[in-house]
Amino acid sequence: MAAIDEEQEALLAAEDGLAKGTRACTDREVTSLQLSSPQVPDAERPLIAQSSLYATHWLSTWGQRMWEFSIGLIMLEMYPSSLALVSAFGLTDSLAKLFSGSFVGSYIDRTGRLKAACSMYVIQNTAVVLQL
Repeated sequence: MAAIDEEQEALLAAEDGLAKGTRACTDREVTSLQLSSPQVPDAERPLIAQSSLYATHWLSTWGQRMWEFSIGLIMLEMYPSSLALVSAFGLTDSLAKLFSGSFVGSYIDRTGRLKAACSMYVIQNTAVVLQL
């Protein structure tokens, strides 16, 4: 009897497009999921997601550019009589981007996007910790 139940579940899963070993939600689970999720109309969800994505990207880019600008000002404050330190930093930063850009791009193309993003995040945070 158990073998028949497993076969029926496998057939139902194949018909529903589910992977083997997974199951569909029951009506009770669907109702509890609907009650716990925010009550946003389906037509507005893509607009909210897109707006959130744009806002996050804008804030991230703005923060990065403000940090890059402030580095130059801090270096200028350290040695106000010369722009050598600021220009050396700019040259080093540009050369690092030039030589590592193709490597990072090919790494992202070879691996999955999430794995590449997580590994780049770890590398960035490691560099910040080593800098201290």
